[in-house]
Amino acid sequence: ETHPLAFADITYSFYPVLCDLLHIPQHVIPVEEDFSLDLSKYHGLNETIVIANPNAPTTLLQPVAAIEEVVRTNPDSIVIVDEAYIDFAGPNASCVPLTKKYDNVIVVQTFSKSHNLAGARVGFCVANPELIADMNRIKFSYSPYNVNSLSQAAAVAAMEDENYFRDTVGKICATRADTMTKLRERGFTGPDSATNFCRYHQPHALQTD
Repeated sequence: ETHPLAFADITYSFYPVLCDLLHIPQHVIPVEEDFSLDLSKYHGLNETIVIANPNAPTTLLQPVAAIEEVVRTNPDSIVIVDEAYIDFAGPNASCVPLTKKYDNVIVVQTFSKSHNLAGARVGFCVANPELIADMNRIKFSYSPYNVNSLSQAAAVAAMEDENYFRDTVGKICATRADTMTKLRERGFTGPDSATNFCRYHQPHALQTD
């Protein structure tokens, strides 16, 4: 029996596409009225779970402790934490340390955002050795050549250029803060963003005379 994949109804749009492609049942969990995740709804599901943190397009970040509780209450299920935007979320926001404590959590990150390598299509995951071995077996039987040599070289260069990475992230976060301030000064409302984009609306935009 195939375990369903549980994920939020407003999140990265590729999750349902992948489920449809691989015929995986979907358990779609609605976000709250403010677009936040009520992670208590993920406790004890006994299903594979994927949580984008920070979430896109909502821009919201969940505390590591809250995600740890999801991992802890699903000991026989895999919990995937998609950290595509984590480098914009500030210090101590990543769930990577949980991989040393739990054997059922996978943290995935990408070079597409903070490392400016969107066209390279390269990323990585962190998990315990047994899970990595399982994923390698799947990779070599399903898609053994999924990262080309140019993308690999670009990723290595990006990891080695720490100064450029920190400078880029710093400038993006500063621009984000300035943008949020200016939007709020002009009457827009929205949450603090933990990503490289903002989500705001103008309360009076739909009003007519």
